[in-house]
Amino acid sequence: MIKKVDSTLGFPEIGVLLSGVLFGIFTMQVYIYHRNFPKDPRWMKFGLVDGMWLLELAHTICEFYGLYYLTVSRYGDPTVFLAFTPEVAALPFFDGLIAMLAQGFFTHRIAKFAGPPYIVPIVCSILMICQMVASIGLTTAATLVAEKNTEQFLHQWKWLIVTATVLHVTIDVIVSTALVYYLVKNRSNTTYRSTLAIADKLIQWAIGNVLAYFLKLNTEITSETGVVTSFVSILLMISFLLNVNNYLWLAFYAILPKFFSNAMLANLNSRMRFRDMQTTVVTEMATIQFPGTTAQPSELQMDLPAITSAPSESMIEEGPQFEVKALPLSLA
Repeated sequence: MIKKVDSTLGFPEIGVLLSGVLFGIFTMQVYIYHRNFPKDPRWMKFGLVDGMWLLELAHTICEFYGLYYLTVSRYGDPTVFLAFTPEVAALPFFDGLIAMLAQGFFTHRIAKFAGPPYIVPIVCSILMICQMVASIGLTTAATLVAEKNTEQFLHQWKWLIVTATVLHVTIDVIVSTALVYYLVKNRSNTTYRSTLAIADKLIQWAIGNVLAYFLKLNTEITSETGVVTSFVSILLMISFLLNVNNYLWLAFYAILPKFFSNAMLANLNSRMRFRDMQTTVVTEMATIQFPGTTAQPSELQMDLPAITSAPSESMIEEGPQFEVKALPLSLA
């Protein structure tokens, strides 16, 4: 069946162009990360962050080649949608790898916060493996079937596309819920102002502004993590189920991996904000003359470098120990 170009080509084109913009933002975040956190472990800098960038580069190249093929190489050909190119068929594989890296990063955070017996991380790991298997299956099916008959692929493997999307959403919800639970649990066990402020910001990174507002958290961060990726995945699934022959779902599919990678880098780079928060609290302490002491503000400020030089990254990296790390930075 020949599809109407005006009702199908526009959606993939918009999605690919937005994906290119998000890739540019992600590249900028990678640059900011390397500039501000040169002492991070090598596996994180070169394995996780740079590896994610290379995967995103490959994903973006495949998307733009597919767009070029649709709009230039086969310009004006109404049969262009009857078969996918090998580059487009490879997209599910890169999508699965990118999602697994990002979700694995947040699962690692949960493991640090929760500690043994690691029930939630184990469940998330199993689901991530299933998600990766589904992505590999989609790439294989797309290579064997979609390159010959797109219509047959979309109907024969519709269940696998839905399964992969459901796994995306499920993992995101579990990760966000677990992060909020453990952060709120640690938050409720402290009365230290700086620790509360940092915990509030971490919670908002997990659930976003809307839920944070209803929880009455003192937060200002406008970015979100798991909520955004879950929202895009849900839109993808709804648009796909409503009309598989309308390629609106391809627009969401094109940008979904970019939200995963940007969420991960935004989380890593957010440590700059926490570092600024710690420095601000310590500076305010240094300008207060405490009862029972004769120390002047200038004398207290002499000790600031020793306090503020403590790596703020440990608050995020060490899980349950983050409160202990933050204690020297404020007084109740």
